[in-house]
Amino acid sequence: QLQFLMLYSVTNQVPTYFKVLPGSVHDVSSLVNAIEETDQKNMILVSDKGFTSEKNWDYLDGKKLKYVFPLKRNSSLITHEPTKHNNYFLFRKRPIWYREYISKNKRIIQFLDKKLMVEEETTFIHLLEKEIVTSDEYEFKKNNF
Repeated sequence: QLQFLMLYSVTNQVPTYFKVLPGSVHDVSSLVNAIEETDQKNMILVSDKGFTSEKNWDYLDGKKLKYVFPLKRNSSLITHEPTKHNNYFLFRKRPIWYREYISKNKRIIQFLDKKLMVEEETTFIHLLEKEIVTSDEYEFKKNNF
């Protein structure tokens, strides 16, 4: 398994640095090394879920660097309340809905892909029909699709 790390130049509006790391490496030292290997000052760090941690956020906040991290579905920063996603953009000819909010001093942008949601629900219903999962499990997870 590999992890992907990218630095994006705000000034030049292009990715300026890519690094592929072993899947087992996801600590703050990897971020420090990547940032020190480039001389970019006005950048945004874009990473995969493997680097998502408060330790890494604290380091980046301390350096006053901008960053984008995907959150795992079970992150305590995410709200699963069925409140309305007010905005959308088109991706592959279908609307992707989103909402923005602040959680624990972090700006969260949460996306809702209704096509993917229906696919996940359908898969879960098939598992329910085969008695692989229970109706209680469905009730618990249905707001996370």
